[in-house]
Amino acid sequence: MKVIVYSFLIALMSVPLLQADEAAQRIVVLDMTKAMRASRKMAEAEDHLTTLTGDFAAEQQKMKARLAGLRAEFDELRSASANKAFNEDARAKKAAEAAQKRLEGAMYERKVRERSIRRARELEDQRKRLLKHVLGGVNTIVAEYAKEKGYDLVVDSSESLTVGTGGVIYKSGRFDITDDIVALVEKKNKEAKLVEPKK
Repeated sequence: MKVIVYSFLIALMSVPLLQADEAAQRIVVLDMTKAMRASRKMAEAEDHLTTLTGDFAAEQQKMKARLAGLRAEFDELRSASANKAFNEDARAKKAAEAAQKRLEGAMYERKVRERSIRRARELEDQRKRLLKHVLGGVNTIVAEYAKEKGYDLVVDSSESLTVGTGGVIYKSGRFDITDDIVALVEKKNKEAKLVEPKK
């Protein structure tokens, strides 16, 4: 990511210098994080991820409860295998059952770990897909706006590298178009609600 930012800065410095007023009119900054948060799609994506995370947590609780049950069964069988009230054959049978329950518990514990890792990856992949979808919609709005205003370059000034490039070292607020883009995203949200079919 740093290579991209440095390449961008080198390319920017190698362009013939424009007059200060001309350059100021053609290069603007945008806080992409703020613009994305204004999107209705972002709110829907966050709600969806919250639901998926809640489902995952509930699934985890069930699996942990079952694992605790297997451990309790093992402890009970192990105690019975050492109980002198049982004859030697009964204790040996309980010891064999305890060994089987221990193996079952270990296999289930492994399954819980693997499932947790897989679900965490699935959630992260889903988060990335949703962000990419939201980013695509906002990028379209930004591109249309930039063309309309005659801007040559729109630079992401957000501090989050997960959303945009975060490639701005300094910016004056003079050429920040974030509020304009947020207004356009909100306008698009309202238009979408008007067209949206009733459920």
